[in-house]
Amino acid sequence: MGFLDDQVVRDALDDLLSSAATSSDRLMSRLITLGWKPTEEAHTMFFGLMLFIMAYNDARDESDDLDACMLHARAVVLGNPNIARVLSQGVADGVDRQMGAQS
Repeated sequence: MGFLDDQVVRDALDDLLSSAATSSDRLMSRLITLGWKPTEEAHTMFFGLMLFIMAYNDARDESDDLDACMLHARAVVLGNPNIARVLSQGVADGVDRQMGAQS
């Protein structure tokens, strides 16, 4: 059973993501004003989280289907070029480590 199959978990996750929308928007607006850019892996992961929250809430404004909202948010995050770059670099680094371990 996936964790989203449990209605209590779904409700709690929806509450968490919904309540984080205003704070994450305010934080990201301030960071952008200060010239912040996600330049390293931890920053990019943080950016991905903020992007997920924003995309989830945008979708949630249009739909009550939590699964569709989650899928939309995931697609937005994975479609971001900065995040795609970090993910692909992580995969490449993992392959390099595996190949080095087999040599």
